[in-house]
Order: sequence, then structure tokens, then C-alpha cells
Amino acid sequence: MNPTDLTIEIVDATTVVGIQPDDPNEPFQIDYSVRIPNNLFAIECRVIRQSSAEAPPAIEIGLRNVADESLAVWFGITPPFDGFPDMETGGQSLWLIPEKDEKAYIEPNALIPTQPQEGLWRLIRRFDIPQPATVIEMDPDEVVRRTYSMLFPPGSESEGQAATSDLTKVSGIYTFEDQHRVKAQPGKGGESSLWVKTTVSVRIKRE
Repeated sequence: MNPTDLTIEIVDATTVVGIQPDDPNEPFQIDYSVRIPNNLFAIECRVIRQSSAEAPPAIEIGLRNVADESLAVWFGITPPFDGFPDMETGGQSLWLIPEKDEKAYIEPNALIPTQPQEGLWRLIRRFDIPQPATVIEMDPDEVVRRTYSMLFPPGSESEGQAATSDLTKVSGIYTFEDQHRVKAQPGKGGESSLWVKTTVSVRIKRE
């Protein structure tokens, strides 16, 4: 397989706001079935780069504050999106790896290869996802963006065994999901129990 045989397109990108129950005696859960009266965020997603012999495919994900007030958002290590493995297979099929990590939690240069392996762009190695939070105060109409490389799992050369997914059938839709706690700006309603869930789906077509 040649990396240029693959075409990437975004098929869906959504945000939904949910409520965390206020009762500390209740188990932690987020109810996304409740309709929030005002829209807080808009997701902006686009393909930055198609797969080529020189670089892996990449998409840009942005989260914009469309509320009329400032909002504090508890992101993960690489705002605005930290749902690195696809949610269907837990990362056995596809990963989104941020191309820049200012705090060097995951060291992208140690994960993003400089050349394809076994015909595909693959993670150099698997890694544990750090848990520190990054809190960003987002003003109205402010957007947080980042570019993510799209990589398949390491292959037999890097792990000593075949990749766990059937990479002869890479065409399909891959869905990534992330969720973050939201807090109103102090003095504008205080601490809320709102959460925002972001979902991005991409289609890979093998030409």
C-alpha cells in the first residue's frame, strides 16, 4: 500500500453540552439528554493535509466560544482535543496525535514518524496519555485550535508483531470523542456543572 492511496475527509463534527448532577452523593455522570437553552461552543474542523509520501494526513480541530460571556474550560493536555485514539477500537485502528505540545507531555517528535512504515503512516510507539488539565479562559468568540496528525498503530517492525487491526482494510469512518468541564467566569454565575462533549468523525478512503 502507498500512503498516497488514501484520501481523508471529515464527515461529522459536533458539540453537545451536558449537566453533571450537583448531588455529591450521586455517582459521577454527565447527562447529555438535557437540552441546554443557549449554545456555548461551536466546533471548527478541516483537513489540513492529505496523506503523502512526505507527511501523514492531518486535520485541524478548533473550539470556539459562541456564548456572550467568558467561559473557563478544563481541557486536557493538548487543547482543544485530547481524544487521541478512535473510540470504537480504543486506538487499535487510528490515532490523532497533536503536532505541537507546548508543555511536552507527549513529545510529538517521538511519536510522529518521518517516513511511512509498511505502506502506512504509523505511530512510532504506543504511549500512556497523561492526565494533567489545562484551564483556558475563553472570551466570547475566542477559538482554541490545534493540528493533529492521523496515524495508524505501530506495525510489526516497531512492536515485534503484526498490528492488532486488519490494516489491509483501512477504509471506513473513524470517530473520536472528548469531553471537558466548563465553568462560568467568576462574577457571571459562578461555578456551573456544565460539560461539553466534542465528537469528530473522519472517513478514510482507499483509492
